[in-house]
Amino acid sequence: MFASLVHSVFQLLSIINQQTLSPSLSVAPISFSATWQLLGPFQIGTREATWGADPLEYIGGFRSLTYNESATFHSSLATNGTVGWFIIIANLSTTDDKSTKVDLVVSFNNTDWASLRSVYGWAALQYQGWARGKIYVHGDVQRTVVLYTDRVLEFWVDDKHYFGGDFYAYRRAPLVLHLDPGEHRIDLRISRDVRAIGGVGEPTVSIGLEAEISKGGLRALEKSILLPDMVEVVLGLHGAGVETDSDMVRHTFDDAPDLRGWVLFPSGVTNWSGDDWHRWGFADIEAAVAAIPDWIKSMNWQGPSVEVDRWLVTGHSNGGQGVWYALTHAPDKIIGAAPVSGYSSIQAYVPYLFWHEADSAVVAVLQSALADYRHELLVENTCGFPVHQQHGSLDDNVPPLHSRRLSQLLSQNGCPSEYIELPGKGHWFKGVMTTQNLLGFYDKILANQSTVKPLPRSFSIVTANPGTMGSKGGISVDQLTSPGLFGKIKASYDEDARIWRLLTSNIHRLHFSTSAPHDWSRSDLMIDGNRLKILADIPLSGQWLVRLPNGSWKVSCSDEWLKTQRHGRRLGGLDAILDTHGRLVVLTPSETLLLATQISRNLFQYFGADAEVIGPDQPSRTSGGNKIILSLGPFNYPSSAAAQFGSLRIVEGNGLVVHDVHGRLTTYSFTQGLGAIFLRPGRGGTLELVIWGFDNLGLHSAARLVPMLTGVGQPDFVIVGKDCSWKGIAGVHTLGFFDNSWNTAERSVVS
Repeated sequence: MFASLVHSVFQLLSIINQQTLSPSLSVAPISFSATWQLLGPFQIGTREATWGADPLEYIGGFRSLTYNESATFHSSLATNGTVGWFIIIANLSTTDDKSTKVDLVVSFNNTDWASLRSVYGWAALQYQGWARGKIYVHGDVQRTVVLYTDRVLEFWVDDKHYFGGDFYAYRRAPLVLHLDPGEHRIDLRISRDVRAIGGVGEPTVSIGLEAEISKGGLRALEKSILLPDMVEVVLGLHGAGVETDSDMVRHTFDDAPDLRGWVLFPSGVTNWSGDDWHRWGFADIEAAVAAIPDWIKSMNWQGPSVEVDRWLVTGHSNGGQGVWYALTHAPDKIIGAAPVSGYSSIQAYVPYLFWHEADSAVVAVLQSALADYRHELLVENTCGFPVHQQHGSLDDNVPPLHSRRLSQLLSQNGCPSEYIELPGKGHWFKGVMTTQNLLGFYDKILANQSTVKPLPRSFSIVTANPGTMGSKGGISVDQLTSPGLFGKIKASYDEDARIWRLLTSNIHRLHFSTSAPHDWSRSDLMIDGNRLKILADIPLSGQWLVRLPNGSWKVSCSDEWLKTQRHGRRLGGLDAILDTHGRLVVLTPSETLLLATQISRNLFQYFGADAEVIGPDQPSRTSGGNKIILSLGPFNYPSSAAAQFGSLRIVEGNGLVVHDVHGRLTTYSFTQGLGAIFLRPGRGGTLELVIWGFDNLGLHSAARLVPMLTGVGQPDFVIVGKDCSWKGIAGVHTLGFFDNSWNTAERSVVS
């Protein structure tokens, strides 16, 4: 009963069909208030809200405050260092007798934005605040209300807290409320995000709420994949907020009718490509490419086939950034790359200057957790591949500095590339993907598509996470020595000695690909001064090069390490939970059911991810999927399916204990707001994401860190305290990484 109830609730959240009420109703049964109370602005950094970082939480939170026009609050953004309450009038509209809308345009005129921007740039145009209004339910019966919260991340309805909202206005998983007759208070956390809104014009925030009365019918939505009638391989990655089946995407290559490519436009699952074409969105690229042979077979296609492991990748804006991710993470599949108006990394797009101040060691962990997406530090992976960048000189959405900088870095790393800056052109214009220079690049690459290039006589590999990094030159990194640091390989062929020399840094284990253009099984190797020979009578897939504790290397054919150590999709920060081979499963006791439902709703809202919510003693209908496990209280700490995991554990009557890399124990006593979120191994190669709280405050603080928005920087584990609500990341007790054996790694911060 529990599982079916939760499944029904999630279906209702996902695909609700609102049915028209009786036309005899002369007054809409629900409405919003016209006047709203605002308080702000307060400082906040890029994607910092996930960590809490609300200064009002220091005094009990906005929900504890009542309107007082003479009250003042400290703020680093406002004149005189204080802000107060004020009133704005919202724009109300009613489309029919079952739905009502309210639009708020929020601006704060008590701040000299021009002065702040002149010093701090776009980072200064980000802020947070709060708005309070009312929802009125008319009549004398309880109503089931479907609430859409466009561009809102966090809010309260009466005394219930909701984190997730609909930051990008997807409108795919609205909140379902059961509201009694009368008025209901709604508090909205305003979070201005330049990455999502832009940095041009006045720093306003437009928020839209829509409430509809629902009778809970269901309807299915079907999407179709677009496979134009082409003959070879081109991947087109769309920008943020663009639907794959939109005219903008469909007509991308209208001006290139003779393009010799099998054109494929992956959706990335959402119009924001899930997670900016990273772990979740890139998996959709791979799935879309892998589906082509099935499509050919099912459609009885008689035309040319396609080489699914050879990609010409192009993309615009966020898709241009996705091109850099593909080029730096799957280099052996790339035959050419054309990033157009793309940004270099989220860290460079809107700097993290306005985050709450924290210990430098804590900030270093956060930056290390984001390093896998810092393409400026991965450019060595692009060497040896044709790259053609294009950017408009007047682009005010993604400044051309991004492409200029990457062009410079490529040159400084000995990677020739082409960069074209179009005078007088902005971010988007008709034909932006089919300019003469781009058409020439496409034709040059596709004309030589069938030509397999020989392995360069020298090349480099850089990886922050082997779990997301494919091979380059047939070399695949399996494990790093120290998580949180980059791993590097420099390969060169010694013509005189007729031997390949590999120099490594922070590499623990690697292997060679059987599909590489070079046959490594016939090569003599010298790795860090150790001469090795690949075993001729054993397949390459069954051999690994392993670095020993004394620094020497050996060839190993044992696969026992695969059973106990981290590798592949088990590597990475908390976002590794998204790398699942089956439906996600959320395990929850009854007392945390509401939070589990919020998590499953957020997964669907932001990633289009399906999740099954079940009780702890109920069988799952899903096999092979990663699990999210909720646990509340000092005696309900969930046991691990893997005996080797013991880095975080509960000592009854004492507290939460962390084992550091040196075997020392640090105990965090059971206090208000203590919580933890961390990865651990599951059965059958799966992952588990445990969310534990000593109390509800700790549990909800930890649950905020379930992956949802990009750029947040969640490492492998975080232990939160009550101060996170207002200090943000500065309020954590400890955070960091697990090593290959699931022990707390050296670069973790254990206070």
